Amino acid sequence: CNSTTYQCQLAANPGEGLTKQECENECKPAAQTYVCNPVNHTCEKTTAGHGTSLLLCQASCQHIKPTNSTPADVIGTWRGLEVDMGYTKGEFDVTFEKSSFKWSGPGGDLSGVTQTTGNFQLNLIIEKGPPALQGKTLYGIYSTVKGSGTPVYMTLALSDGDSKAPPSSFDGAMKNKLAKEYVLMK
Repeated sequence: CNSTTYQCQLAANPGEGLTKQECENECKPAAQTYVCNPVNHTCEKTTAGHGTSLLLCQASCQHIKPTNSTPADVIGTWRGLEVDMGYTKGEFDVTFEKSSFKWSGPGGDLSGVTQTTGNFQLNLIIEKGPPALQGKTLYGIYSTVKGSGTPVYMTLALSDGDSKAPPSSFDGAMKNKLAKEYVLMK
């Protein structure tokens, strides 16, 4: 299968490759997939296999009025590391309750109220912590995945205290000096 033209070609040596029928059944481009941009609530193309169909993306990619709550799959105690380009060395411990959070890490302790805005958005409204962050909102996106056995993993990307929107993607947060990304486990 020519992966550029998606045409079946004879193998270089007899006995190599697939039969013509098998090749014709399998030699197709990967289906286009989409992810929700949490900032503008639109579906954007992504690498094949890294998203969902356009129909599923559009069904879930809608703006939802914020509520002071924590998504059920996030509630609990998490431990993890910062993984962005300018990461802070050390371990982070975060406990999410029904509508609040407590955060402990190398930069100090934070606590406050959680705010869910839908589409895997989770904002942290800081009530206690370093003076530069008190009263600010860290806008975030998250994704949880159940591992094999009992662990659950979460990727959490948060804006800095001056941004008014969450990072547009996990890839973007990894490279953005105004965002932080964490991988956590509970």
